[in-house]
Amino acid sequence: MKLVALFAVACFACVTHNNPAPRSGAGPAVSTTTQPSGIACPEGSTCSWDCDDGNCAYACAPGATCNLDCDGGNCRFDCYDGATCNMACDGGNCVSQCAPGSTCNIECDGGHCQAGCAPDATCAAQCDGGGCS
Repeated sequence: MKLVALFAVACFACVTHNNPAPRSGAGPAVSTTTQPSGIACPEGSTCSWDCDDGNCAYACAPGATCNLDCDGGNCRFDCYDGATCNMACDGGNCVSQCAPGSTCNIECDGGHCQAGCAPDATCAAQCDGGGCS
């Protein structure tokens, strides 16, 4: 299963064009980008993304901490084993998948979000806009 998850993260990274790479140095890498689509946060890193226009796709590799602010809505967020994922979907219609062993905190102010939480994942969801599943 981990091999499949790593393959999926690698595929997300391969389709990313012109996005800044995470900065590295002492400690884990930290990346903050705006408007990427199909981008992955490397294993053990910390990444923060803003998707003002919506329609973005992100993956948070095992052991990473990821923060997504999707103002435009229609974002996809995949949270892998051991990752901590925080998503605010103000525009609504977001989809998240939380793998076993992950921790997902989802806030869907725009409504109509879909949160897939594996049995061994820790998930907290707040849906102020209604119509979430």
